Amino acid sequence: MARKGSGLRTIVKVAKAIDRANKRSAREATKRHNANERQIARDLRELERLEKQEEREQSAREKAEEKRRQQLEKQKLAELKSAQQREQQRNKASEIKRKKDEKLAAQNAFAKRCREREKARNDLIDKVLT
Repeated sequence: MARKGSGLRTIVKVAKAIDRANKRSAREATKRHNANERQIARDLRELERLEKQEEREQSAREKAEEKRRQQLEKQKLAELKSAQQREQQRNKASEIKRKKDEKLAAQNAFAKRCREREKARNDLIDKVLT
């Protein structure tokens, strides 16, 4: 017949099993906690990376917009300068034409005065000779 024990050994085995289960549970909880911390850190790094990328893209868009605006400004200035040059050329051409007309008018007036003097001289010579 088997000997009946006091059950103390069984109680010790159960207590040890409970301790091992508690230790395992604590390790798993620590692992889960660490894994969560790593995931949070990973997510933060990803978020920062995305924010930096968005900032770079925004900066690039702003640079492109600034460059386009400067190009438009340059183009407007070039058009304005071109229009001013055309206006100056027109003014210069009209000034040359005006001076040419004035010179021609002066030459005609001089020629007219010369003809009138010649006629007066001829009339005076004809009077004196007749």
